[in-house]
Amino acid sequence: MTKELLQDTNNVVKQRSSAACIKEGFRFITSHFRSLFHSAWAPVLVTALLMTVYFLFFIEMMVIPMPTDVSIGTMVIMYVSYVLYSLSGLLLTGRLFMLFKEFRDTGRVPRLKLTSGWRQTLIMAGRAFIFQIWIILLASPGTQLFSIIGQWLPKPQSLTGLGFMTAGLIVVAIIAFISLIPLMYTFYKYVLDGGSFMKMVGKSYARGARHRGKIVAVGILSGILVAVILGFVLLPMMIVSGAFTQSVIGILQGDESGVPSYFPWLMRITYLVSMIASVLVSIYCYSSMLYVYGSIEAQENERENYIIQQETNEQTTT
Repeated sequence: MTKELLQDTNNVVKQRSSAACIKEGFRFITSHFRSLFHSAWAPVLVTALLMTVYFLFFIEMMVIPMPTDVSIGTMVIMYVSYVLYSLSGLLLTGRLFMLFKEFRDTGRVPRLKLTSGWRQTLIMAGRAFIFQIWIILLASPGTQLFSIIGQWLPKPQSLTGLGFMTAGLIVVAIIAFISLIPLMYTFYKYVLDGGSFMKMVGKSYARGARHRGKIVAVGILSGILVAVILGFVLLPMMIVSGAFTQSVIGILQGDESGVPSYFPWLMRITYLVSMIASVLVSIYCYSSMLYVYGSIEAQENERENYIIQQETNEQTTT
């Protein structure tokens, strides 16, 4: 689909301020929540279920005072559920981006049946996975170089020396973080449009770098909003987790359990409901960044068209 047609058929590829991207992301969720949930409920439920299993075993392992008392079965189930949860998260990402692409191209979010759209979902989930692999491969040389330099640096002999080294590490971490910011646009561009990652990463990274301020502003503000909402959403889970921890501590000290017999099921249901709600809330971060991607796309397309027009005018005058 051409750039001009994209701008005519949807409301995503359009220049917006950071505040407008945050507002439109929220409006997208509220306006299309039913269609989003109807099309993505299966990966949402699977992801939430695997997150529930992981965190239930994780908190059980954390309250056990001696690591050697943790059974092998508990650790295996916890790590397997974590791997499966990560894979289901990729599947959910692919499903959401398939819906985002449809909305970008047609201006509507389809209501898909459970058996519909999985080919395109898997393609976009695969792109998200490939993107992560490429980033790890591209970042690994710098990580290795940093570890080598760290081994050759003299060890601090005083608190002052330790302070300087800590400050240096903080500066390096900040530089690394800043260098990763433009990849947010690259991620959306690659997952939505595909193509060769190595051929498009340079141009898309440069585009993202020119708009890193907007990416950071929207990311921080939408992240704060999601964190506040999650604070209320996850409150029941934190309450039952605290009750479980106090009960285990009391039993280890020789006291009787202070929770009712149905508490394990209450805890599992509370965790599952909390995880489903947290996954649904986190979709807002995806939607707000969708409009950041669209704003960058519109500005950069206009910039390229202006440069081409200028070059054409110069050729006609010479």
